[in-house]
Amino acid sequence: MGVDGNHNSKQYFELMNEDRIAQKGYVVVNGRVAYRSGDGQYGIAAWAKNLFNRYYFRSSIDVTGFGFDFFQVGEPRTYGITADMKF
Repeated sequence: MGVDGNHNSKQYFELMNEDRIAQKGYVVVNGRVAYRSGDGQYGIAAWAKNLFNRYYFRSSIDVTGFGFDFFQVGEPRTYGITADMKF
């Protein structure tokens, strides 16, 4: 069982530090729960990334010359199950 996270304070994406295209602070939390059989041959895990579905930007580019700003949105909440077998 494990939980990890990442905190980013305000982030500027350009050299001139323009607030218009800056990212406010945010936290992303991930989690994982796993089980392995007694002999260690079989395992199963449930995991989730961005548990609180935090909306954030990974990058931004000032392209006002074309009439807009470009923002790359971070990954939304994702989750899944992983199974493995050792042989």
